[in-house]
Amino acid sequence: MNCLLVTDIFGDGPWLQQVRETIQQYAQITCVSPYSSKQAFDHVQHIIGFYPGQIRNALALNTQISTTLVFPSHESHFDLVPVKSALRKKDKVEVLDSAWLHGFMNPCSEGFHVYGQKMGLEIIEQKLMLMRESLMRAQEGGDIPAVQA
Repeated sequence: MNCLLVTDIFGDGPWLQQVRETIQQYAQITCVSPYSSKQAFDHVQHIIGFYPGQIRNALALNTQISTTLVFPSHESHFDLVPVKSALRKKDKVEVLDSAWLHGFMNPCSEGFHVYGQKMGLEIIEQKLMLMRESLMRAQEGGDIPAVQA
């Protein structure tokens, strides 16, 4: 299974390394930025977005990919309630609320919170485990060819 890590953070700080290590327990990883080409996203099975505030500008769009969006407790420059309400009505979109501020996953952020980061890493791990189990069931059932090492 290949996992795509999308980040708008440049560099490779320790928090990003911790995210990578969590993912690598379950999958190969490719790291890209939102500015990468469309081909980088061709084999994505699931998207996990943390504090995805910019999505408010694209609520008319629909995803074809299973998506989990984790929102902060609030945003200072816009109201989260109508954004989350609109997203909860969409197919293939799971909206999760957190108790922490924007930036809770990033130790370089003023909003960082150690328990928020722990929760975020647990969400990533849970989704990866579910994807891996689904892939294994499909392989056992003969629905897809086994992945060669």
